[in-house]
Amino acid sequence: KLWPPTPGVQHQVKRKPQEFGIPVTTLVGYYDPQNELVSYIYPALHGAYGFTYADDSHQVTEGDCYLRVETREGPLSFRLANHRIDQNVMNKFHINVPETMKPRSVSIMCQGKVADKKTLSPVREKLTYREYGE
Repeated sequence: KLWPPTPGVQHQVKRKPQEFGIPVTTLVGYYDPQNELVSYIYPALHGAYGFTYADDSHQVTEGDCYLRVETREGPLSFRLANHRIDQNVMNKFHINVPETMKPRSVSIMCQGKVADKKTLSPVREKLTYREYGE
């Protein structure tokens, strides 16, 4: 049997990596576009090999939900869904920022309000990775 595709709402935007195979700060958390549940950001993760994508600063409006990352090179904005993907739970996010930009803090913004904010800890040691195989 073949899976019959059904029309529906496209919740993901296809993106092309801007950089890959670089050290990254990974930001993960949950947010509620309806501002009924408490949004939260986990402590930052630091990885030696990751993919990054261009930010959405040129597309974000004050009424949108977005992740605002303060870096040494200036602020970045990453667009988030303005509605709950599943009506019963909060939305999640997972964003990589290049370590070279030295991210300092992150805020979840929805409808012009700060839903959560966290100061980011810098990487503590040089990040490395190994390649195995041929």
